[in-house]
Amino acid sequence: PSAESMGIQDQQSRFVASVGWVPDGDNNGDIVVRTTDVSELGDAADTIIILRAAGDDGRVGWTCGAEGADAMSPRFRPGSCKDF
Repeated sequence: PSAESMGIQDQQSRFVASVGWVPDGDNNGDIVVRTTDVSELGDAADTIIILRAAGDDGRVGWTCGAEGADAMSPRFRPGSCKDF
């Protein structure tokens, strides 16, 4: 699915650098949120968190986490955002 069909809009603010959609096949994909590099964010600056969508039979399940070199440390993520 496209970002438009998912209702994902790029957002920017003092602390959010970008919000994007990365599709993974026809039914799955990631909403990737990157933080800005402002000093107030400390070690959470310029990192990402991921909201992962998994579609199945018309339903969507969501998990939240971070992975890769730019992953936000679990220390800075909400308790509900530590699935991966």
